[in-house]
Amino acid sequence: MREFLKHLEASLGREPREVVVLYVNPELDRLLERTPFLEKMTRDCLPMTEEDIAADRFGSREEHMSVYRARPVCRAQLVR
Repeated sequence: MREFLKHLEASLGREPREVVVLYVNPELDRLLERTPFLEKMTRDCLPMTEEDIAADRFGSREEHMSVYRARPVCRAQLVR
């Protein structure tokens, strides 16, 4: 995840644009919450379809998800 965030930040520094990150089953949510260029928009649970429930090996009935929006990245902020 750290490598992904490092590459995303560098990419946004080269080509600023709007990016939304949908993080399903957010086990590392705290890491994203502490990432300066991301702003947490929401965290929610979405009901799964009966087909998804049947296929889920843990028997879950909902998907947990966090949504983040990238803030503009200044070149001076880039992770080295």
